Amino acid sequence: MTPPVESTRLYVRNLPVYVDNARLRAHFESQGEVTDAAVVFTKTDKKSRRFGFVGYKTSEQARRACAYFHQTYFDSCKINVSFALRKAEESSYGIRPWSKYSKGSSQFEAQHNTNEKKRKLASKNTTGANQTDEFEEFAETMKARSKARFWANDDVQNVQTSIQKKEEDGLEVAETSNSDSSDDTIRHLSDMEYLRFKAAKRAKKQSLKIAEKKSDKSDHPSEPSAEKVLHGIPSENDAAFVSNRLFVRNLPYSAMEEDLRAIFEASKKVTEVHIPLDETKRRKGFGFVLFETASDAQKALVSVDGTAFQGRVLHVTFAEAKPEQAADPTDNSLSYREKKTLEKQANANQPIGWNASHIRSDAAVGTLASRMGIARSDVLSQEHGNMAVRLALCETMLVKENKDFFANHGVDLSAIQGALISTDKSEAKTDILRSTTVILIKNLPHTTEENELCQKFGKFGQILKFLLAPSKTVALIEFVEASEARKAFRSLAYRKYQHVPLYLEWAPLHVFTTKSIESQRTNPGIVEADLMDEQIGEAPCVELRNTLCLKNLSFTTRESTLETYFGRFGKLRKVTIAKTRDKRGGILSMGFGFVEFADENDAQNALSVSEQSSPVIDGHSLSVTLSQKKVERNKTDQDGKSSSKIIIRNVAFEATIRDIRHLCGAFGQLKRVRMPKKFDGRHRGFAFVEYMTEQEAKDAFNSLCKSHLYGRHLVLEWAEEEENSVESLRIKAKRDLMSLSTPQKCVQEEDDFSE
Repeated sequence: MTPPVESTRLYVRNLPVYVDNARLRAHFESQGEVTDAAVVFTKTDKKSRRFGFVGYKTSEQARRACAYFHQTYFDSCKINVSFALRKAEESSYGIRPWSKYSKGSSQFEAQHNTNEKKRKLASKNTTGANQTDEFEEFAETMKARSKARFWANDDVQNVQTSIQKKEEDGLEVAETSNSDSSDDTIRHLSDMEYLRFKAAKRAKKQSLKIAEKKSDKSDHPSEPSAEKVLHGIPSENDAAFVSNRLFVRNLPYSAMEEDLRAIFEASKKVTEVHIPLDETKRRKGFGFVLFETASDAQKALVSVDGTAFQGRVLHVTFAEAKPEQAADPTDNSLSYREKKTLEKQANANQPIGWNASHIRSDAAVGTLASRMGIARSDVLSQEHGNMAVRLALCETMLVKENKDFFANHGVDLSAIQGALISTDKSEAKTDILRSTTVILIKNLPHTTEENELCQKFGKFGQILKFLLAPSKTVALIEFVEASEARKAFRSLAYRKYQHVPLYLEWAPLHVFTTKSIESQRTNPGIVEADLMDEQIGEAPCVELRNTLCLKNLSFTTRESTLETYFGRFGKLRKVTIAKTRDKRGGILSMGFGFVEFADENDAQNALSVSEQSSPVIDGHSLSVTLSQKKVERNKTDQDGKSSSKIIIRNVAFEATIRDIRHLCGAFGQLKRVRMPKKFDGRHRGFAFVEYMTEQEAKDAFNSLCKSHLYGRHLVLEWAEEEENSVESLRIKAKRDLMSLSTPQKCVQEEDDFSE
């Protein structure tokens, strides 16, 4: 017989008569974690049938135990161990019952046939006696009146009737005498004694009514137990009950919700799995599985019911529908805001919502104002440039800071973002597996307190990990138990914290990386910095651990400004900004420079602070890395391929080409910016931005892909490079000739691609 592939339950025969469940478990525990051990006894006299079942946590442990214990001695008995089968599988393996206790065996049928014959014989004798009595009564009745003793048949009946009549008369006399005596007594009672007498009489009547109710209740079928009502189990009378929710019992106490989901998802897609916990955080041994439709639940019940799961036989039945929320969004008595809140809470588990890097605009302004020690109105002042661009740059800086913070703590924020933006628009997005214990908390105000927020979630269960970004705009929380995490999610989704609603989202399944960036500081990330040989000479052959490379400097930034900012980290040895000469002989900044520290530890401290929060100097967000020798920089240039041109979609119609230029110019030197226009002069909602180098385009792409401009999320894609083929050059020349021949059309083309 070939054993089942995934069986976790063993069938043990020829056990000693005195072996019980505890002894059987102790004998088989040496080969793995035993989840169930049961010796089978007879129902009547509770004698051992000398066989039992042993369940293991995994099928591998069951295979190892089967090979180890088969044909071995249990005390003085040689046991036989094999894999247990479902009742439906016994016929396929050619197994038939053989014991007198098993239904279907010859001994069982013979024994039950004998009992049936005895029962029929006993009923026949009883019927014969009854028929004899009836015949004698008939014969006595049909006798002649002169021969029959008419007084003999009515003696006992008359005696019983007279006795019953006497008893009734006695009761009536007693009641009458009692009533007469009570009337005589009442006449001589005072007012207080009369009230006590009436109260005692009323209490006696009430006790009689309670006794009648108890007797009536025994005549009616029993009500469903409190456990069935609590657990949502349908009553036994409702045999045709069908729903999209299943009740699973006899679960191992060590079983997790992910394990239960795995066996049910093999047949149909599972919507939710719930295993209740008791007061000691221990699983109760049963659970609920929710499906999308009742047909899916019915198919899953047929396939899973009676199977072995981690050594235990599952019993699956239909459960009552999941209780819905008390308030109905369609209630006309609710206000519009209350209806929308209820709808959001009902759809809180939907994976589509705000992105993981969502930051409130007022939170971004408040965070920046508190750090700089200025008023919030000064941050949004129109005297220092475009307010919308400044707000977008502030949001971009905080998003990068949050991403670096979570990366330092082993959280992959790119996994939270979902599928990356791809140039292939036909590529379908795959479903992201969500965690059942990790929740991402968004839309937080800048005044968030870590202890307050942790206590708000901690009242629902034990918290394993809690991370709040330095900007206090996003947090990540992990619960120990999935049921507690679901309870917190349902209770706090779109609930107000301080003055804003909380946006909750289930984090992806593998959001935590194996190693954090802090553990990998021995090999920090290095970004290239190209320098002119005539300005700084050849790069040294060793890595400069005490020198930082600064990129994306403003052309108006001076060495003194950098000395003031980086001088707070330690003693500086030298500050240099790369410069070049223009055609007129003037000196121009190249947009990057170097800061050399006297101590290597000071340089590492400045680097770590700059990675957590990118410094903003003269309106430019700086990129700070360690300096690298030239040979290694040439190797990194050849690793990746990218374009220097970016397409920005979903641009607000209020935005201008000046806004795009100021926004993108903060991340590198721009070569060209284009916003195609319509015939009425308005732009089409997208723009093209081209940088001088690919590295600057990469930095801008990674920073701006999570930003908002005028409240609209900027969608960035890599633009395709123009092919310099003969055909493309011919088309371009033809377009130029047509523009020269028609001046009006030439103006139209210039408007479409004007900067």
